[in-house]
Order: sequence, then C-alpha cells, then structure tokens
Amino acid sequence: MHASIASMKTVKFRHWHATVGLLVGKSDLEHYESFCEAREDNIPLLAGDFFMGEIHMYQASTYKLPPKFIPSALYREILLPAVFVALILVSNYLLSSLPNIKLFDLMVFLAGYTLGIRRGITVGIVAWFFYGQINPWGIASAPLLITLMASESVYAIAGSVVSMVMSNKKVSVKPGVTYLLFLSAAVIATPTYDILTNISTGYFWATIAGSSEYGAWIKSALLNPGALFFMLVHTGANVAFFVTLGPTLAKFIERKVSN
Repeated sequence: MHASIASMKTVKFRHWHATVGLLVGKSDLEHYESFCEAREDNIPLLAGDFFMGEIHMYQASTYKLPPKFIPSALYREILLPAVFVALILVSNYLLSSLPNIKLFDLMVFLAGYTLGIRRGITVGIVAWFFYGQINPWGIASAPLLITLMASESVYAIAGSVVSMVMSNKKVSVKPGVTYLLFLSAAVIATPTYDILTNISTGYFWATIAGSSEYGAWIKSALLNPGALFFMLVHTGANVAFFVTLGPTLAKFIERKVSN
C-alpha cells in the first residue's frame, strides 16, 4: 500500500495493531477519534512500521472500518467534488429554460455541508467555470464569472455553518431541526447571493454608460422591479428545493462519504 501520508496515527485493535497513515488531514483525524480504539488490556504494543511510503502490518486480519471513517484523499478531494460538479451541470442544462430555478445552489450547499467549506467553494468555482463558458445564455465575461464564483461561495459557507450547528445530530428527513436549518440557509444565502451579483451588475452598467454615479446605478440594479421579481423567484425556488430535497440528499450523500 503506497500513499502520500498527511498524518500518522497508531491504531490499536483488540488482537492486532499497526501504525497507519491515513490519507486525510489532521483536522479530519481529530474529528474522527472514534476510529481508534485501545486494547482492552491497555498494553502499549507496536507491531507495525512505516518506511519509504509503505505501511507494513504484522498479524494482518480483516477489519471493517467504522461507518464514520473518512475516505481517501482521492475520493474526498477529487471524485466526490467531481460528482457534485457533474450533477450541477446536468441539472442546469435540463432547467435552462427556467431562469433562477436551478439545483446549482442546493448542490453547492450540500457540498459545503458534507465535504466542508473548502471543497464546497471549489465545487461552486469549478461548476461556474464550465457553465459560464457553455450555457444557453452565452459566454460570461471574466468580471461577471469571477463575481458569480465569489457569490456562489455563500452557499458553501452556509452548508458548512449548518453542518457545524448539527455536528452531534443526524440529518432527519422528517420536519424538525434539519428543515428549519436548511430553510434558514436558503432564506439567508439566496438574497445575499442576488444582492452581491446585482451590485456587480450595477457597477458594470455604470462603467458601460461612462458614469461616475455608481451608487445610483447599483441602486437601480438592486431595486428595479425585474431584479426584485427574480430575487423573489430565486428565493422561493431555493426554499422549496432546500426543504424538500435537501435533507434527503444530505442523508444520502453522508452515507456515501462515510462508506
């Protein structure tokens, strides 16, 4: 077994133990301390060694990892985020005829919730990079694309915050705390996203018009009837998606992450 070792930890089991290098960061190891259980007799034995990127185990036996075990770096850093990006792109193209009604935001929220804020933000950036180049509405300019990527991060942040709040609670598909937290995330994150993107739009309008009255243009972009209508539609759609699909998808994804 060859690996790039991020952290080392001595794992002791009832009948055998070895020094094991897990492909996860230090914070992940600390979060999953329950992975390691000391021998019942508490005798500090060492029956393994690490040399040149190889893990050598003595008295090898089959051990089923606990359900909270974190997958390898490849699985968690690349494969799972790639699945999120693919789902975002496919769903966006399928719903392209419905402006501001997308699963994009929910997927980034769930990425932040299940994979953490860094990976969640990465999912949003990569998805916007591809969708911004190829979509029914045309290629997004570089400034607009940067704005969309930065604004989308609010959903990853919201997902990460909700995950921390629910750290000791299981996701429930029944009405309760999970629904309230997901609902709150949609109600707060969606208008925040729209406000940030509309501010950028107002600034862009002022630049195109050659005007120095940026405040007036930004106010127009924020408060014009069209912007308010689409913000209402966007928020309503996200509330519906976050509440009806969010808990079920979060529970499903958590199982995939932990298996």
